[in-house]
Amino acid sequence: MQKDDNDKKLIQAAELLRKASGVFEYIAEKVCSNWQDPPSTRPPDVLSELCMSISKISIADASSIAIRKALMQQTSSSLLAKLAIGAAEYYEMASGLIKSLKDPQKVCYDFRKYVSDGALFHQSLGKKFLAKDAYEHQQTGNAVGFIKEAKDMLHNLSKSKSPIVAKHAVQEYAEVNELCNMYVGINDTVAFDVVPSKADLQALTPGGRTVHHLIKYTPPSPAFGPENDTK
Repeated sequence: MQKDDNDKKLIQAAELLRKASGVFEYIAEKVCSNWQDPPSTRPPDVLSELCMSISKISIADASSIAIRKALMQQTSSSLLAKLAIGAAEYYEMASGLIKSLKDPQKVCYDFRKYVSDGALFHQSLGKKFLAKDAYEHQQTGNAVGFIKEAKDMLHNLSKSKSPIVAKHAVQEYAEVNELCNMYVGINDTVAFDVVPSKADLQALTPGGRTVHHLIKYTPPSPAFGPENDTK
């Protein structure tokens, strides 16, 4: 029963994030674009780029929930890797939109850090799952390469000034460090596979996959006003 309750909460949370993504996309495309004041005089909250960035973050967070749900269902390591990479790609799009602003420093540092570290965190998750998938397919050298990259990234993220990211990084690091010791030990004593370079590992990295997309927002018809007048 507890599992069913958790499953329902995850589904509800993901749906709310998808709706939020649609709302922020609508604001970016329909409201901010029609704002009379020039962008240089507006606070960042009402800039199209920032609203669209928040729309992307909402989908990234929904994708992160999809990973949690998939873990509960014993999903394959290959699919988990693609889901994590997909979430990272949305965080990267959000970060790029913020950087495209004329003055990105106007956006709260904590917010910018959450977005950039969110991308790195999900990249590290992707590498962890790719390492697991490689090991499951007797590709021990690839497993060592991916898990070492994940370990290094999580070590750096554990010192992040974003407390949420740092907390999750510390939790993930414990598992990744254990896997790293196991994969390296097996490769050094049994498999003797060549560990690929970072460039080769990048070439082996698949594209991301997204299971959640935004829910388009349609504003309700006004209860009164010119559009509601009858002739």
